[in-house]
Amino acid sequence: MNYIPSLQNIAKTIAIIISCLAVDFFLFPINSLGAYGGPNTKIVLGVIGIILFLFNSLKDKRGAISLQLIFAALIAFAFSIINYLSTEINATTDYSYAKYFISFFAWTFAAYTIAELIRLTHGEVNLRLLTSYFLTVSSFQCIMALLIDNIPEVAFFVDNYLTSGNNFVKDIGRLYGIGASLDPAGVRFAVTLTMAAFTISRDEVVYSSSSTLRWYISAFILISIIGNMISRTTLIGVVIGFTIIIGTMIAKGRAHRNSLAPMLTHFVAILALFTLTSILLYNVSEEARGLFRFGFEGFFNLFEVGTWQTSSTNVLKTMWVWPSDLQGWLIGYGLYDDWVISSDIGYCRFVMYSGISGMALFALFFIYQLLSFCKVMPQYRTLLIALLAIVFIVWFKVSTDIYYIIALLYWVDEFQSKYKIATA
Repeated sequence: MNYIPSLQNIAKTIAIIISCLAVDFFLFPINSLGAYGGPNTKIVLGVIGIILFLFNSLKDKRGAISLQLIFAALIAFAFSIINYLSTEINATTDYSYAKYFISFFAWTFAAYTIAELIRLTHGEVNLRLLTSYFLTVSSFQCIMALLIDNIPEVAFFVDNYLTSGNNFVKDIGRLYGIGASLDPAGVRFAVTLTMAAFTISRDEVVYSSSSTLRWYISAFILISIIGNMISRTTLIGVVIGFTIIIGTMIAKGRAHRNSLAPMLTHFVAILALFTLTSILLYNVSEEARGLFRFGFEGFFNLFEVGTWQTSSTNVLKTMWVWPSDLQGWLIGYGLYDDWVISSDIGYCRFVMYSGISGMALFALFFIYQLLSFCKVMPQYRTLLIALLAIVFIVWFKVSTDIYYIIALLYWVDEFQSKYKIATA
């Protein structure tokens, strides 16, 4: 009978690998048939999620939809309507965000699929497990980016069989993973680092286990370094992450600070190891030197010139584009896609697309949900406020959102249990 635990371990390992793949396809979507096309993996996961949700609803098992989610859906629908009206009023065919409610439902039920897979694998769904999977997948993408950059055979396989459309990223000399590139990847890395910092400093299961702690810290530093080489938007998560850790140390009592002492020891030791390795690579490899100088250009300029500046921030200063009339400010011009207004800045692109009315609704979409979670799950308030900050900080640089992590929070045990108690 000794073979039974081994079979159980093998089954658990296979389930974890499948869950990791699903989280990767969720967090960094690609075409389901790779470079050959097919529906986006987010859509595939969303369809599976709808089927699972209906099945569980019929069984009266984890099939409840919270009032918070219903109200969020109404805001998403109203946002889509305003964007559609803008295209109609301005006689354009740019429906980029007029279809946002479809994306909303796709993320919501794709998140349900992820939650059900994790529950099947681990018996529960909580922030620590979500963070562990995010760290694993993000670390994998960072390592894959280096492999793609250094091994032509890996790059050929990824470009020809897994993804397509990497030519632009290659032309500008940027690192990329499997569906992970530029600012969208940077925002996901920033979210992951923020979650990791919160979990490291607040979850006793993590900071009281040396092995788990070393893994979390190593992944945090790895993503901080390579993630910035892929997209410097990652730096937002690095700064917020360190702020959460330091803030926790200051705000909590002496007993909590003492319990976090091993975390600081591990952090300093692992950071020193990564720093020494980085210095060595910087000095022996010209290619590594270029990656470090791009990823941390601001720091290099600060120490060498005395001024914090990067090429991208200098370009962003020229991208502030606003409407030229009242109608534009109120409802926008129905223009968003194909670099039509020559700006990456989120605030500008949202206002130019559907005016202040559209951008205000989109902002409300995130404010309402994250503040609602603060009431339902007050133990996560610091993280939720940090995620809300990411939304509005990122819009200074790029027009994207973080609903994917919000969608997952609707299905964690802490939220589901309180919702069911409240509606019982």
